[in-house]
Order: sequence, then C-alpha cells, then structure tokens
Amino acid sequence: QLSCVTIHTIMRHSTQAKDIILRTLRTCNHIFSAKTLQKMLPRMDKVTLYRALTTLKKEDQIDPICHRNGEQWYEMHSHDKKHHHHIVCTSCEKIACIPCSIPNMRVRGFSTPHHNAWFEALCHSCNK
Repeated sequence: QLSCVTIHTIMRHSTQAKDIILRTLRTCNHIFSAKTLQKMLPRMDKVTLYRALTTLKKEDQIDPICHRNGEQWYEMHSHDKKHHHHIVCTSCEKIACIPCSIPNMRVRGFSTPHHNAWFEALCHSCNK
C-alpha cells in the first residue's frame, strides 16, 4: 500500500517530467517520438518519460500522429491548427507538414470519419 508521502512524491515527479517535456517540445516545434525525447532529455529515465507522454496524451496536450519504424510519433496539440499530414525524408528524417485537401466528409451510418497519412520521400538536400 502506498503512503500519502509516496503518492505525493510520484505526482510531483510526474508533473516535473511533464513540464520539462512540454518546455522542450515548445522549443523544437516539430513531431517527435519517445526516442527523440530521450536524446533531447538524456537525464530523464524511460519509465518517467513514457508515463509523462501517456498523461500528456490523455490531457490532449500532445496528439498521436502515426507509427513509424515501430515507434509512436506525436505532435503538440493545437486547437487552431488545421488538419494536416506529414512527410519525412527517408535519408535525414527531416519532417514537414502537408495541408490536407480532403474536405470533411460525411458517410451515412457512420460518425464523422477521420484519417491520417504519412508520406516518405527524399528532401531536396538529400536528393542531390
């Protein structure tokens, strides 16, 4: 059984980890995976990192984008950002956003459908 002191320590540590992750993500402004964050925050242990990501996702502060090479990728949640997709360079892993040209659609008998697309190509620098 956990004591109140133990629970308070876990909660404080979790909040600190979330704050550190959010500060880090606001400076980089692109999509990320847990592995990306581990490189940026080498002093944060894996368990704390994954717990913080799970909490941030539940709190709608980050959005899952896709799975790539066995990893979940995310981006910061934004209410004013329009629906879009991503393209990644298969060589240097540079990432860019692509506007979505598919209008909101309705399908009879279904709730409003959603979709995600992930494109891969060589960027101009790597294609030279």
